Amino acid sequence: MLQRLSLYTLVFAIMALSNAAIPILPELSRGESIAASLIFSAYFTGALIAMLPSGILADRCGNNTLIRTAAVLTLTAGIILTLSNNLWLILLARFTEGFGAAAFFPAAFAILAEFEKKEQYIGELNFLLNLGLGGGVFVAGISAETSIKNGIVIFTAISIIPLLLTWKLPEEREKRDSAEKRSRGEVRRTIELLTRPGLPSVWIAAFILFGATGAIISIYPEYAAEEIGKNELGIYLSTLYIGAMITSIIGGHLKIEHERVTRRGILIAGIGALTTILHPIGFALIGAGTGLGLLGLVSGVANLTTERGTTMGIFNTCTYTGLAALPILSGIALSITSEESIIIANGILLFTAATLPLKILKGA
Repeated sequence: MLQRLSLYTLVFAIMALSNAAIPILPELSRGESIAASLIFSAYFTGALIAMLPSGILADRCGNNTLIRTAAVLTLTAGIILTLSNNLWLILLARFTEGFGAAAFFPAAFAILAEFEKKEQYIGELNFLLNLGLGGGVFVAGISAETSIKNGIVIFTAISIIPLLLTWKLPEEREKRDSAEKRSRGEVRRTIELLTRPGLPSVWIAAFILFGATGAIISIYPEYAAEEIGKNELGIYLSTLYIGAMITSIIGGHLKIEHERVTRRGILIAGIGALTTILHPIGFALIGAGTGLGLLGLVSGVANLTTERGTTMGIFNTCTYTGLAALPILSGIALSITSEESIIIANGILLFTAATLPLKILKGA
């Protein structure tokens, strides 16, 4: 119970603190658009760089060690963001936040996959993940009226709780081999997991599901600028998190094959993507679909191998690569086509992902 409580409180703190910077990006960047982009992307860059190595380290050093590391990095980043207005230190803090997320997710999913009720627990973790994302933006936005960094201060203070909990987790025995043998073995295992028959489709599905979702979110404010105001748009965007929270909890209690859950989730997300062209309520469907898709993918993949840390490292690397790459490609495409065309293209991409061969998840 202590282990799960540590994971639940820490995922909320990590996600809330990461998103608490978004409403105050103009203030943190002093109005410089390039600086704002750097501050926003530094988190994802740090996470992307460290995700796969963290998964490998989780298998070598133990999952609890990585969870404890994530808690330390998250609190450290929050303290730097609270105390400093220097751009370079802010970038360092955001990068450190990304490292914390990278240390957390492979180990957390590997831990929950060991439980008999893994689908339920992974669903609960995803619920709190989305609650943190939504709560971070909301609290930081409304509290900024009294002090710009109030949201960051609040979630930095909250991150002390999981740090104290993780320090009570038991130590795990480190696997000891020669450095050369260990290095060769880790590279070989990683390549095997990347190319194992059936798994490349899973990695591609994860890349598209989260990448296409991120791409639509990134361009939608411009697409809907003349139709709805910022406040109304913010409400509709928040339904993405609500949809993911609902399906994460419900899906975690359903006894459905992982392949079917994943396909249905991706299809729902695709329907939601095309619906946003007509009305932003489509974001609720996108959220519901990504919630189910994440649940099916994580639960299925975690059951396929004993090297769960490395496997989850690869999975999360694919999701973060999608989140980084597809929004950038969509932004570049705006120079030659319309926002509506890009939204449709990402919707079609989601439907295509739903047709990928995912039978490897069926037996998981």
